[in-house]
Amino acid sequence: MIYRDNDVTIISPYIDHTSFRREYKIVGGTCRVTGLSITGGQDPKRYNFIGQVKTFGENGRLRFRVGRKGSGAVASWWKSRVAASQCTFNHTPGKLNFAFNVDMVVKLTGGNLGSRVASVRLDDLYIGQGRAASSNNWWFGGRHCTHIGGGKVRVEGLDVATNLKVYVDVKRGGSGNPVNHYEFSNYRLAESESWMKRIDSAKTLNQIVLPGSHNAGMGETRNCNPNGLGQALSRNHKYTVRGQLNHGARYLELRVDYDKDRLVTYHREGARGCSGQFIDSVLADVNSFLSAYPSETVILKFSHIRGDLGKQVTTKRLLDEQIGRFSKRFQSASVANLAHMKLQDVRGKAIMVFDYSEHYSPMSGRYRFMDGTRGGQLAVYDEYANTSTLSTMTRDQLKKWQVYAGLGKNYLFLLSWTLTPGLTTPSILDMAKQANAALPSALDRYSKEYRSKPNIVFIDGLDRAVTSSIIALNFL
Repeated sequence: MIYRDNDVTIISPYIDHTSFRREYKIVGGTCRVTGLSITGGQDPKRYNFIGQVKTFGENGRLRFRVGRKGSGAVASWWKSRVAASQCTFNHTPGKLNFAFNVDMVVKLTGGNLGSRVASVRLDDLYIGQGRAASSNNWWFGGRHCTHIGGGKVRVEGLDVATNLKVYVDVKRGGSGNPVNHYEFSNYRLAESESWMKRIDSAKTLNQIVLPGSHNAGMGETRNCNPNGLGQALSRNHKYTVRGQLNHGARYLELRVDYDKDRLVTYHREGARGCSGQFIDSVLADVNSFLSAYPSETVILKFSHIRGDLGKQVTTKRLLDEQIGRFSKRFQSASVANLAHMKLQDVRGKAIMVFDYSEHYSPMSGRYRFMDGTRGGQLAVYDEYANTSTLSTMTRDQLKKWQVYAGLGKNYLFLLSWTLTPGLTTPSILDMAKQANAALPSALDRYSKEYRSKPNIVFIDGLDRAVTSSIIALNFL
């Protein structure tokens, strides 16, 4: 037999084929062998053993020094431990040269992690090598892996710093993937639906960092004017309210209109713009979500009652009637400041606040919201930059962060990380991609530099890829 240096590379895929930038940078990691199977006679010197720890650096290279000879025995060892649906190929091997059961830690940075280096622990993986045509073909799978198509598995792991369950996708096989590359992509929280269960119940709302949804009802559009352009300038999200809650949102801004005999969310300037999700659908989404995830709480801010058509009184009355039928609202007549409410007292409940005084009734769960640092039962400092330029918005919001942010205050500070569209700008969702791409690095850098954190991070285009970095602030 001949010993071979069998190298496999841990890498991240290109995000496009023009800039040749990769989604993440691999910083390094470790690989601890917990089990192995090698074709007989291919490791007579026992270079490989249980307990062996291999390390890799920025080049992502893992080396296994062992001979190459395929056998059904190694494949049987693999098949007894890894189902076809737990492997990137979605089938089992016929022969393998060798296979290793490993616990791996991969250090990633960039992408939706920004400047933070995340150490992701992935236990009970199986890696091996077989033969396909003239190539030595590497295999990847594990007991915490699920095949998702395209030569990929979704792997459940643990972010070591936050102690939160996370997912990463790993590709080995399919188009554009070299036979000796494991491509790591799409880091995100595994429990974005129920992340608040990890928060100490004794914490108060002003000690928690919440992902916030700007114009939360605008995950769908209807009655747009003008058609086409209205959608581009009015749709703030890809998902309805239930989807946003599943992706981690816990502060929802809801703008209310009475349009075509129904209460509906909206995003308009005068007649131009669109209606969004119906209010009864929004409340049903919140109700079903809190029923499914009673560890969570959601703040609903009702504001911007449409006034240009003279229907404000009717709109507020009908909204009050709908809210009266909503069973999961938090109710307490003795609350002076909701910012000081303990999480244990509001789990499984929606906190409803309004930017107007009509129908105000703390006893029945209708609380007064005030913009700024004082007043009402919930004061939120919320001042957006009103610009379509990322650099201008960033400077504006960082100045406000320095002055007003900090957990534990009598009010909540909202970091408004949103860009405002115009007739000649890209769509809201396209601008949100630009803003959200810059957010993780800003959160990581300035929470350390300013030694403070925002209470609410307000975004468009909300999904778990970006809320993961917001939620992580609670655990770093």
